[in-house]
Amino acid sequence: MASVLSDLIWSVADLLRGDYRQSDYGKVIFPFTLLRRLDCVLESIKEVDLATLMKYEGESKFQLERCVILAADEVVTPVEGEYFSVEGLEAAGTTVQTIARKFKRKIQHTRLVVNKINASMRRHLASLEEYRKLPFVVYILPQESKLAESQFEHLPLGVYFPASRALPELIRLAADLLEV
Repeated sequence: MASVLSDLIWSVADLLRGDYRQSDYGKVIFPFTLLRRLDCVLESIKEVDLATLMKYEGESKFQLERCVILAADEVVTPVEGEYFSVEGLEAAGTTVQTIARKFKRKIQHTRLVVNKINASMRRHLASLEEYRKLPFVVYILPQESKLAESQFEHLPLGVYFPASRALPELIRLAADLLEV
């Protein structure tokens, strides 16, 4: 089975050779890989009429986000260490609940990743206090340039910078998500 899949992937690469340079394959393959992944994820909600889904009331720019929320069993919300994010978080939670109710889906929204925290900034500490009052499991990622650098280099953070201060909290989040 693995060799059949490998042969298929290489046959697609062979088809691209005439039109694309080898260094450009990723620009073509990645969007199609993403679309295929979305297709696989959305397969789990076939009972939802996708035509109805795409006509869901509201602005059209949110249609893909609604599709992804419906396909998910859980939504993990990233926020930054600013107080104004608390109000936005409450609105996002209401949106997830509305989508889940309208399409009769059970979607968990219980995890919050607070990003770019600088413990020496009072407003970040005040925001953390507010986030901890909310009904979420809170994961705190420190302000660290290595996170963005690892993404730019297309490497996992643990490979790019194993001494990262954010790594233990990301590992905890991953372990908690796998536990479910």
